[in-house]
Amino acid sequence: MTISAASVRAKSLQNTGSYGFAAGILLFIILLCALAAPVSAVLEIIPAESYAESAQSGNGYLTAADVEYYLSNANSTITLFYSSTCGACHKAMPYIDEARAKYPNVRFNYFDNMGSPSNLSLMNRFSERYGVSYPSYPVVFAGDITVLQGFNRISGNIDAVAGAMNAGLIPDAAYEKRHFSADAAGNLTSGPTGVTGITYAAVILAGLLDGINPCAFAVLIFLLIALTTAESKRRVLEIGLTYTLGVFLIYITAGVGIIKIVALTGLSSYFTLIAGVLVIAAGIIEFA
Repeated sequence: MTISAASVRAKSLQNTGSYGFAAGILLFIILLCALAAPVSAVLEIIPAESYAESAQSGNGYLTAADVEYYLSNANSTITLFYSSTCGACHKAMPYIDEARAKYPNVRFNYFDNMGSPSNLSLMNRFSERYGVSYPSYPVVFAGDITVLQGFNRISGNIDAVAGAMNAGLIPDAAYEKRHFSADAAGNLTSGPTGVTGITYAAVILAGLLDGINPCAFAVLIFLLIALTTAESKRRVLEIGLTYTLGVFLIYITAGVGIIKIVALTGLSSYFTLIAGVLVIAAGIIEFA
């Protein structure tokens, strides 16, 4: 059988266009995974058994009595909420463990919110008690008003907080306000306090710095690679529209907080797994 050069050329264009369209779909999935999955998706997962008191802290199902117990003893303990798929938690944990070892008389409670609605509910109760509008991982509650959110706040203050509690200086709202004010813990509260000192120049500069980042350039490189494989204007348009739609949907989704909700409910790991399966399936279908 003789195959004409025109037929071979048409088949090549069809396959190339198919590759380009598949690349556009993969770009959308990559963007979705990058924003929805926690940064530690590429890091070592924190093993729960590495923390001696995790089992004592009710990382299983918490009853109403358990919740009331932890809340009633909140000011005399140091309570940590984290996620086993959280990069910042992974970095902050050694500082917390060091403080716990240094002050054995201070009670530390660990709660892994990953896949635990009851732990997440308890964190929300703690947040209400301490006046935290938008808690994020990792977060430490101690004393009457002390709240430490994020790696920097925890790594820089956890030893001092534990030491003060060990010395009997905590709980004491006045002392805590001077040294570990909850208002300085990065809480997002209503009113003008949170925007004091922010200028238009600072906002513009922050926007420029955020717009010029390696992640964006990496995604654009993927887009350019996909476009170079498309030899027809139609395929170029398909890839470009797919990329544009993907970016639009991701930023809209992030803006309304759906991705944040997914992360807080402990579903981010399942979402990452599903996205990975879709990528592998797309590759198998494309090259089969």
